[in-house]
Amino acid sequence: MLVDAERGYRRIYQNIPDKSALLSEHINRYFEIRDSAFDTDSFLKISDQYQRELDRKERSKIKTLQFQVSRLQLMIWALALIILIGAVIYFWSRNSRRLRKAYGVVYESNREMAQSARREHAEATREEGVLTSQQGQAEAAPGPDAAADTESAEETTDTDCPDKQQHATEASTEELGKRIEEVMESSDKWLDPDFSISSLASLAGVNAKYVSACINDRYGKNFRTLINEYRIHTALRRMSDTENYGNYTIGAIAESVGFRSSTNFIAAFKKLTGVTPSHYLRLAKE
Repeated sequence: MLVDAERGYRRIYQNIPDKSALLSEHINRYFEIRDSAFDTDSFLKISDQYQRELDRKERSKIKTLQFQVSRLQLMIWALALIILIGAVIYFWSRNSRRLRKAYGVVYESNREMAQSARREHAEATREEGVLTSQQGQAEAAPGPDAAADTESAEETTDTDCPDKQQHATEASTEELGKRIEEVMESSDKWLDPDFSISSLASLAGVNAKYVSACINDRYGKNFRTLINEYRIHTALRRMSDTENYGNYTIGAIAESVGFRSSTNFIAAFKKLTGVTPSHYLRLAKE
């Protein structure tokens, strides 16, 4: 292209007399460029330079594109991380609200249960006092038919009615159950960590084997489970009483109701109430 251009300039300036200097310049450039165009070494050198320049531009373009892609990827990852964090915070807050609501329901239920147990105990104590008073009055003043009833009762034997043995056993179990409940309600000795079934039997005035059998038949549970339930109910009342027990730790509450280990207390508490003591205590303080 340069050779053709210089050839064109030469033809133009040949027709202009006063442009001989320019004509000579373009003639020299024409021959110089034409010679270099057919010089293989110079052509290869220029071609190599041109190719290197193309490669440099291509690499520069590739690096620019790679940088843009990396920046876009970084922005996408950052956006995805922000969305993920937002979703985690959203679900965590929603579950926290649900858990707080559920724990509130459980707390109210357990508090009402503890208060109901305390009211029932007070009512049972009053009724027992009334019945005892009435029985004392009845024994002090027997009716005219008492002797006849006694004779009739003496004439009737267990061999005449086989079912009476079963009724007597059930009545005995019922009576023993009431004595056990009376001991548990009227005494706080079961808050002692060393309290055992022998201790309960001694307070009830019966054999430990009878006490164990009565607890199994009447409540469908063993002695340790029964004692733990009484202790947990006491712990519920104390944890709800923030005025007197608000500064107690979980370990102190557990020890005060007869548990040697906080781990056993937490397991028994959660099994009975459905929440951990720490959650219940937090709800009580709120």
